[in-house]
Amino acid sequence: SLPHHFNHDLLEDDKLDSIIEEEPTEECAELVEDVKELMQSV
Repeated sequence: SLPHHFNHDLLEDDKLDSIIEEEPTEECAELVEDVKELMQSV
């Protein structure tokens, strides 16, 4: 499960968690990194 400081308007935590659990792929890992960078830039 991810930290809950993500912008809920951008991504739903449950949806993101389910994606990661079902598709633990490198592409998904890159998506998470992109989200982290986006949150830091706000």
